[in-house]
Amino acid sequence: MKYLIYLFSILLCFTTPLIGFAQTELTDSLTTVLKSPSLGEKEKPVLLNQLAEIYRTNKNYGLAERKASESARIALQNKDYIDAVKAYTQLVNIRTSTGQLSLAKRTSDSTSVLAKKANDPVAMAYAYYAQVLVYKILDDAQNVVKFCGLALKQLEKKSDPYIASKIYYRLYAVYSGWNNEAKANLYASKATENVLLTSDYNHLSNCYTALSVAHEYNYNTSKNKAELDSVLFYLKKSEMLYHQYPLSLIHI
Repeated sequence: MKYLIYLFSILLCFTTPLIGFAQTELTDSLTTVLKSPSLGEKEKPVLLNQLAEIYRTNKNYGLAERKASESARIALQNKDYIDAVKAYTQLVNIRTSTGQLSLAKRTSDSTSVLAKKANDPVAMAYAYYAQVLVYKILDDAQNVVKFCGLALKQLEKKSDPYIASKIYYRLYAVYSGWNNEAKANLYASKATENVLLTSDYNHLSNCYTALSVAHEYNYNTSKNKAELDSVLFYLKKSEMLYHQYPLSLIHI
């Protein structure tokens, strides 16, 4: 894995300035839209959640939490429990990122309550994913797999490629850590298939990197040069996204 990490770190050296610039432009654009008098209250939670994700990615956790909390508040005022669940899932992500495990667990429990109120399979999938985030930080891979499975069962009733890709990516990460070559390949592929149905280019970059890792596993087993070529191919595709979609690197 050292070869892959070294190569990708070199690629990121060239793309990091562009990422920061693009994210600043995107946050400014979103803030402008949110201030527009023509924007309805029901449209705000999605945009606020998007802002929260950008701030979380940039490790501006205070602003991230404020935007996610505002998203949740507006959604609840409008009894839009699905968007409220998504905002609470974002809060879980922020709180696990900052090591607030007890608060993250309580927030995850609240997410489950809201998902039941929503009575919607996608909302339930998000609620299970919120639990995945908690168990991931606790390094409890067995429960990560369990709750990913429960989330995917919900998505059999109603599809949502965005959250499906996140779930498959978490399964890829677990099985990659367990050196399970077959399942790492399977879930990296499924994560990529689903994210390609969205405009989440940031996560698509992650998925391309996952595919490159999966092909490196394959190469280590088979010593087939085609697998090594695939490692480089997907790393290059990941890097190219930052040039193709500089204003779409973060998307909820």
